[in-house]
Amino acid sequence: MSTIQHILFDLHGTLVDSARLRPFIAASVGQMMAVQYGQQASQWAAAYARIQADWHSYFADLHLSGDNGMANLREGLFRTTRALFRLMNAPEPDMDDIHRLATTLASETALVTAEVLFDDVLPMLADLSQRDFHLHVCSDSFAKQAQTLLAHASISEHFEHIFGVDTMDQLDRDAIYYELVASRCGVSSAEMCLIVDDDVRHVRAAQASGLQAVHLARAGARNASSLHSLADLSGWIGN
Repeated sequence: MSTIQHILFDLHGTLVDSARLRPFIAASVGQMMAVQYGQQASQWAAAYARIQADWHSYFADLHLSGDNGMANLREGLFRTTRALFRLMNAPEPDMDDIHRLATTLASETALVTAEVLFDDVLPMLADLSQRDFHLHVCSDSFAKQAQTLLAHASISEHFEHIFGVDTMDQLDRDAIYYELVASRCGVSSAEMCLIVDDDVRHVRAAQASGLQAVHLARAGARNASSLHSLADLSGWIGN
């Protein structure tokens, strides 16, 4: 493990608890929509919470893998944004404006607090800050939203790069994705990078590209090589 110089953390499910995050996102959307379109922020937030609860139905027929993944993601975001106006019985902007608004909502609505972080994140970052590692984040969200989230959670100073779906221009975290991540980290060898992720598929893809990777199994199936908590990461890496 001594070759590790760069550690890349998945965001949702690894650093951030999605269940804790959702109300903050809904509140942020509510505030933004109230400023631009009137009515009460709490009403917009409640409408968005209904969309969050049924999120996958808006993407059910959309394939987020492959060459059309980003286009299909934007289509799904268009649908969720348009649904906001319908739930609020508010006049819809034109289609181009809804597309622009969808991108804005996906990029700028992350006014959170450190409450959204898993309880083991801050102690882990405090420990790693005493060691000579370069830390980064890989996110399934837009990079700006991830950056805003980390800043409001008061941990952005720990991370050098935020790899979002827009800056990577793909949703698939396959071997090609991780090869590109390693290249952008500027390492001479992929094995100098460690991926920490709660999705075992991402772990396997990273390993297939030559990176080191460890599965964070907060719940569900675990194996002997899984971490149960980020508190175990420093020991897993070793000296």
